[in-house]
Amino acid sequence: MKLQCGVKKRLTGGQKRVFWTAFVSGLAAFSLLAGLGAADVICRHTAFKDGETLYESSLRPALVCEKPICKITDVWYNQFVKMICPEALEDCL
Repeated sequence: MKLQCGVKKRLTGGQKRVFWTAFVSGLAAFSLLAGLGAADVICRHTAFKDGETLYESSLRPALVCEKPICKITDVWYNQFVKMICPEALEDCL
């Protein structure tokens, strides 16, 4: 069966369920990672004030050989920390 131009095919109940399950699962995964990152930054700032978060101590050394990726993740990390706990960036200096 061919679809005609301008005719929209409606999703069935099963297709809607798959879409919403994938959407909510992706949203939950993103929220979990953002929460873990926020907890890491805030806890490390509160306890030690040394700026050595999980990203700084584990992930960044692994990415140093990939210079463009490392620059992108550094910018992302600094913006993330600036939103969550700006004082933590001062610890790194």
